[in-house]
Amino acid sequence: MLDLSKMTGKSILPTLFAVKSTVNSSIKMTPFEADLGYIPLNPLLFAVEKLGNVRVSRCGAAFHERQAYILLRCRDALAKTQENMRNIYHRNREEQVFDVGDRVYLSTKHLDRKHTGFPNSTKLGPKWMGPHTVVRKVHNHAYELNTRAGNKLRPRFTTGSLQPYKEPNRLSRPTNAVLVDGSVGQLVKQLLGKRRRKQSTQFLWSGRAKRNLRGSLWKTWDKLQI
Repeated sequence: MLDLSKMTGKSILPTLFAVKSTVNSSIKMTPFEADLGYIPLNPLLFAVEKLGNVRVSRCGAAFHERQAYILLRCRDALAKTQENMRNIYHRNREEQVFDVGDRVYLSTKHLDRKHTGFPNSTKLGPKWMGPHTVVRKVHNHAYELNTRAGNKLRPRFTTGSLQPYKEPNRLSRPTNAVLVDGSVGQLVKQLLGKRRRKQSTQFLWSGRAKRNLRGSLWKTWDKLQI
């Protein structure tokens, strides 16, 4: 790739002329044609052309007509390029469709911290927030959500930033409890035994089911702090 930043002074002029005289793959013409309406004569091979007895007004009208034609060509070429890029980007993507009232998660990847309220580190924060409810379908690729009141975040998001919310199909069985000092302890369902080992007291208790590598239940002796 050509690095123009390393060129200075008059040495960059021939290079710029060559670049602007080359057909661009997106607009299907040279930058000179898109900007000026024609390709200027190469200064190195400059030759005077005879314009003949053509009135100036006619030259100006022809110039504007050609510029309008070139502008249409540029717009058509750019539209085709954008359509091709859109097709390539969405080639293997499954389009998500939501209805009004559906609950969805919102990606935090491109959201500022002041909108999410999460810590400074985005790596440690959650990847999704919500769920939010779909209140309106903007078009096939964007929806409006009911973000919380007071949030200045624009409530319209594309389907690439949304993920359908799924209701949990089973109830959780909490086994941890927050103690008075703020530490986390486990809920003991029943004490099954007690013994002394290495100057400490161990208890055999039942609570959360523990399984070995074969999948069968097993019991262990633990040192409990009451």
